Amino acid sequence: MQVIQLRLFGDEPVPSADPPRFQESADDVFTRVYRQKAISARRKSRGVSAQVSFRPWANANGRISLHDDILHVHLSDLWRTAPPAVVESLAEILVSKLFRRPPAQEHSDRYREWVNTEEIHGEMVRLRRERGRKSFAHATGQCYDLDALFDRLNQEYFQGSLNRPRLGWSRAASASLLGHYDPPHHAIVLNRLLDKPEIPAAVVEFVLYHEMLHVLHPVELRGGRRHIHTRAFRIDEKRFAAYDEAKRYIRRRNWREF
Repeated sequence: MQVIQLRLFGDEPVPSADPPRFQESADDVFTRVYRQKAISARRKSRGVSAQVSFRPWANANGRISLHDDILHVHLSDLWRTAPPAVVESLAEILVSKLFRRPPAQEHSDRYREWVNTEEIHGEMVRLRRERGRKSFAHATGQCYDLDALFDRLNQEYFQGSLNRPRLGWSRAASASLLGHYDPPHHAIVLNRLLDKPEIPAAVVEFVLYHEMLHVLHPVELRGGRRHIHTRAFRIDEKRFAAYDEAKRYIRRRNWREF
């Protein structure tokens, strides 16, 4: 007998697709990927199994190690809702690192595209703001006061339109990173190596100005990639009065000397 039902209110519901009969767990995915790569590398594969745990981290990181035939995998809990194909790519990337081999480009691309979607990027920003900690020294250094410098640069280049972020000097010196802007915590931190009398004021001001531009020009997500220094950013960067002088000083300086 054929039964026909007539819905009086609303549209006829679209029948949902049948759920897959079998879906691998994260443990299964990492175990399978490891064994496949171990076989191709002529290493022990039989008996090795993965144990995946999720941690309340402030990012989308993952860690992997092998001890006594147990593949220990620690993932940010952000990965709990990742699509199976993306988990597969993450497994390929982490296991490849374990074997010190580059992952296939398709897996790197799939991982990057997922992490850089607006939804996931926004979730990571939220997690960093809620779970992450930001520790740095006071804005008033031995030679330079970042609060005063920010106010002057804000008026000179931004017509006072930027909301002042948290400002400070790094607690530890860095041989490569002169400064950074942390959007989740709305903070600009400059390398403490710049807070010295031998560092020209124009260099300190330029580094701070550069980080202020990151406040004005947020990271853009296009085609699964994060664009940090956009064309508009670079154009504004060259507006700095001592741009050439500061860039030359930074390029020729060996920061490890300080």
